[in-house]
Amino acid sequence: RLLAGSPARRLACSPARLLAGARLARRRPVGSPAPGWLAGGARPSGRGLLEPRGRLTQTACRRPESPTDLPESLVLPPARLFAATALALAACSPHPGRRPEAVGVGPVEVPAAFVAPTGEAAAPDRWWTAFGDPGLDALMVRVEADNLGLRQALARLTESRALAAGAGAGRWPTLEARAGAATRRTNFFGTTREAQDYSVGLAASYELDLWGRAAAAARAADQDAGAAASDLRAAGLSVAGEVATAWFALRSVRAQRGLLDDHIARNEALLARLQARVDSGLASPIVVRQQRQVVLATRSLAPDLVGRQATLEGRLAVLAGVAPGGLMLPAASDLPAAPPLPRLGLPAEVLDRRPDVRAARLRVAAAD
Repeated sequence: RLLAGSPARRLACSPARLLAGARLARRRPVGSPAPGWLAGGARPSGRGLLEPRGRLTQTACRRPESPTDLPESLVLPPARLFAATALALAACSPHPGRRPEAVGVGPVEVPAAFVAPTGEAAAPDRWWTAFGDPGLDALMVRVEADNLGLRQALARLTESRALAAGAGAGRWPTLEARAGAATRRTNFFGTTREAQDYSVGLAASYELDLWGRAAAAARAADQDAGAAASDLRAAGLSVAGEVATAWFALRSVRAQRGLLDDHIARNEALLARLQARVDSGLASPIVVRQQRQVVLATRSLAPDLVGRQATLEGRLAVLAGVAPGGLMLPAASDLPAAPPLPRLGLPAEVLDRRPDVRAARLRVAAAD
């Protein structure tokens, strides 16, 4: 009876006040006045409780008069409140992914073309083929297959793709199957018993991606794999540039050695003629000595070119993934003709085509 009434009235009741009121009612004899806050001109009752009953209810469980009390129609049950909260959290995403290609354009106006003239045709992906050098083309194929730096970058790309595949697996259900077999042997007073135990289990699990964690991890892993692919392309461009530079430098040194050998041969032939004139008394010995100094000075230039040639050949061998001296190079010495200038585009376009810039952009997006 004391707790009868509206839910708001029941919430306003204090258990301590209810117990105090009940104890005072039990201890007070029949016909005695109500002490303290229970006194109020109530008539005694034969049951030992005050009449009317609502006096104790209004005093011990008085409803607070506050403007913040809510109507019963606005109070949600706990089950409905939990369901509404779960739906609201499921629709939330703390940080939606942003595409790395969405790069804002600055306030600087970009010109339509370079001031200096450029070519009309775009440069091919295998740009070294424009030189028309079969030796360089064969060397590039060898380097592309056996270069240790490219192998390392390729291994990193394979690892990144495997990690991306593993990160994307978190968005799908997981099914786990187990099977086992065991043999038990017991010896009881000389009697051996053997029992076979077999077990088979199947478990399935699925994680609800309420906050988008699994999707964000999958996107970040994909972007890391894209950055690894850009790193591989950057390594390929760098190695190709080194190979082409070393190859043309080697051909230049070979051409210089050919010119030097021809010059030495001509000076030695002139020295022989002058020596014959001196022997016949037609020339002074001083002329022979001067020509011999020229021959010696010309020969002194050969060791430098030989050393440079050996260094370049060793560099190409290392780029091809072999030890120095283990790479057979073609004996061509003439430099090829320069190809026509390709279309360069704007500096901003050249910067956007750089694979290292793309890799850095993808890593920033993955970290975001």
